Amino acid sequence: MHLGWTIFLLGCGGDDSEREWLVETLDWDTHATGSGYTFEDPQTTWLAAEHSLPSLWWSIPASNIPLYLWEDVLSGEDVMDVGSCPYLTLSDDTTTWTANCRSQEGYNWSGSVSVKETDDGKWTTQEWAFELEVSSDREGRLFERVKMEGQVRYIDGDDAPLARHVQANLHMEAPGYWAGAFKPELDAAWSDMNLTGIWEARSIENGESWQMEARVDLGELGGFSLEGDDFRVVEDCAGEPMGEATLTGANKARLEFEGADACNGCAKLWLDGERAPNACQDG
Repeated sequence: MHLGWTIFLLGCGGDDSEREWLVETLDWDTHATGSGYTFEDPQTTWLAAEHSLPSLWWSIPASNIPLYLWEDVLSGEDVMDVGSCPYLTLSDDTTTWTANCRSQEGYNWSGSVSVKETDDGKWTTQEWAFELEVSSDREGRLFERVKMEGQVRYIDGDDAPLARHVQANLHMEAPGYWAGAFKPELDAAWSDMNLTGIWEARSIENGESWQMEARVDLGELGGFSLEGDDFRVVEDCAGEPMGEATLTGANKARLEFEGADACNGCAKLWLDGERAPNACQDG
């Protein structure tokens, strides 16, 4: 994992302004292109939003999606042989899983996953590195293939001013994972997904205020860039934030969430500057 420090600027929104981050950002290559996604209607806009904005389906997608794949999908006893395939090693503050094996459950493992956990008395940090592919050809398999490449750094600030910070640069493939759930749009998005960017929350009264700058690619559906400032997650309405975010792909979408003022699972939507019907969780 490369840990050199640099100023991280995605230039997602087409202006020359640079956000100020409480945490210095890492010098990582960029997996996501952030171009080509078409915001056609509320449904396609919500799909993009829940893969990029905090407090929606994936909470903080840049950390929760890869950890969901690792902890909930790959780490079960019906996929791995715990401790042996992949092989687990501990070294100081780093845990590493290394594999070039076939588990007893019929899954072929190659590559590695590692997490370095540190606590400097101010912040708790997890630095994840993925270079892993798992596949299966057996009948009744849970998935055909899962592949992950890249890095995630998650920092728990625990107190003001920093609440949480996530920087990610990830490539993920899970073709067919959602096929059995009859979610073709998710199956397309997860077949070749990239997440690159920064999501940082400051502690505020009764919640968190996020600023974000990222690029997201959702497989054959295309990619988009994301920008947001003072995007608030409040305790008074779990699952519905407050604030605005701009998503730019082949066209532009602007979402305005009303938080506890509405608490209806929806956001006001503008497509290319024109008011559209609200985008909602249930489509």
